[in-house]
Amino acid sequence: SARMSYIPANSSPIDVVEPKGTTLGEPPSRFAWESVTGRLQYVVRVYVKGASVPILERMVTSPSVELTADEQARMPRGKTFVWTVVAQAKDGSTMGAGQATFRVR
Repeated sequence: SARMSYIPANSSPIDVVEPKGTTLGEPPSRFAWESVTGRLQYVVRVYVKGASVPILERMVTSPSVELTADEQARMPRGKTFVWTVVAQAKDGSTMGAGQATFRVR
């Protein structure tokens, strides 16, 4: 199918907490997901739905990320976005991944 996959197909699922399948009045300031035991870091990416290059990419060690105003400004209104989180092990391998969509009015 032409539907783009943003995360590795064989990865263990990570439950995303927020934002998830929602329409927001403002670009989100926070992304959160379930913690993965034993991971080195998480890589969070935000895409305009259908695009292959992320408009935002952050590496964090906690199971949430707070965005700056500058990062929020990269999310244009009236668009649908896909965000992904990938848990990486110390050797760089993928331990788990999750994704969700949201829209900004």
